[in-house]
Amino acid sequence: MKQITIAMVCDRRSRESAGKPQAIEIRVTIGSNVHYYNTGVKVYRYQWKNDRIVNRDDAVQLNERLSILLRNVNRYINECLEQNKEVSFTRLGAAMNEQQPDEWLTFVADRIRKRKMAEGTRKHYTTLLKVLKTYGKMKQYADLTTANIISFNEWLRNGKRQNGCLYNYNKMLKAVISDAVLLGKIDENPYSRLPRGYIPRGDKESVEFLTEDELKAIADAELKDAFVARARDMFLFQAYSGLAYSDMQAFTLDACEVRDGIYTYAAERQKTGVPFFTILFPQAVEIAQRYDGVLPQVCNADYNRFLKIVGAEAHIKKRMHSHLARHTFATLMLLKGSALTNVSKMLGHTNTVQTQRYAKTLEESILADAKRIIK
Repeated sequence: MKQITIAMVCDRRSRESAGKPQAIEIRVTIGSNVHYYNTGVKVYRYQWKNDRIVNRDDAVQLNERLSILLRNVNRYINECLEQNKEVSFTRLGAAMNEQQPDEWLTFVADRIRKRKMAEGTRKHYTTLLKVLKTYGKMKQYADLTTANIISFNEWLRNGKRQNGCLYNYNKMLKAVISDAVLLGKIDENPYSRLPRGYIPRGDKESVEFLTEDELKAIADAELKDAFVARARDMFLFQAYSGLAYSDMQAFTLDACEVRDGIYTYAAERQKTGVPFFTILFPQAVEIAQRYDGVLPQVCNADYNRFLKIVGAEAHIKKRMHSHLARHTFATLMLLKGSALTNVSKMLGHTNTVQTQRYAKTLEESILADAKRIIK
């Protein structure tokens, strides 16, 4: 078998003195036969170091393009060796420039299947894949550039999508691109070149919550429908434990530890995998015991639909939804004097910046009370 070597070379004819960018070529040697294939990329010699393009704003994009061409060359040669076929220099040139069908989108679909995540989160990633297909400008690994990320966000904004929606799409896209970097598909995450804060979170500065009187009104409401009553119990359990919907659905009372008469619960967020440690107020413990330690299993859509009925029956003017209970828990804990860092740990936040929205809510509530009292 003839020895085969593959290498990338720049300015093989040593024409740098001409003061012009020189071609980067792929050199394939089979035995004593040598053939050069033009990649279509030209750079100055000082921009070529250790077989990589450097000192250029588009270096990442160009290096990725070269990597794809090199992979195509290796793919063709390996196929020939496996099938005991002779490597054709002519066929190799065509194979080098073959465009693999939407290889980046195929990778995203594969990661959605294999990544460990909650099923609700998986649906969000599936929506991202549909959005990327509609956008249509990020199909290959070479398309993963900072310029295309910026263009993608401009396209999203032109579609009248809110900041929160933009942030979530980018958060998911950045995570999948990070997988591509870790798996050696690309060299750099294009998000690393974006300025900090370029993608706004879209979070509200303050959040809505229920008062203790409103919680009592919900607990005292006479609910005739059994499904609605169960939704009320689930909501109150959340409000007195701080658990998000998916974490409540995974909760069991047996997993709690009783310390000095207080039920504590430690686990990882179903949505993010972030560890949290919270306490259960007696109201939450009583509700859990009523259901033999496991809360009713209700899909999120039905749960929120039932909560609207609960709110109407209890004469609550605020929009009732599952996350309102979590907001209520956090705000009441702060109102009762709990430290911001402690509440952040209870909620499973990755940092206190997320939790500060609740503190902002308390400030606004205090100001509103002061205005009313002064008036």
